[in-house]
Amino acid sequence: MILFPAIAGVIQYSERRRQMELDFRTLGLEIAIVVAAEGSAFTGLTVEEIERQAEGTFFIVAIEQAGTGAADRPLPTTCIKPGDGVTILCRSGRPNLLNNLASRQRA
Repeated sequence: MILFPAIAGVIQYSERRRQMELDFRTLGLEIAIVVAAEGSAFTGLTVEEIERQAEGTFFIVAIEQAGTGAADRPLPTTCIKPGDGVTILCRSGRPNLLNNLASRQRA
């Protein structure tokens, strides 16, 4: 998992982070933070398009636009750009899939 500074601040205290991760796991969920790579399947798409393609596997809950240092809750029309940190709430066992998706080159 790659943490961006603003997002890391939300879960900076190890005890708080452990408890949050435990609570998510109890619900069968995980939080993952991926970086949208240049030419990846994420870049150039909107939050709505990405979530539709995910078919309910995950939801984008925050985006830290590259270089801003601030994570914001995105609108469905927010476009993912290369270098953006994308925080995703997903079903357990999916973060590896998300990392592959964020770095996979388009055909």
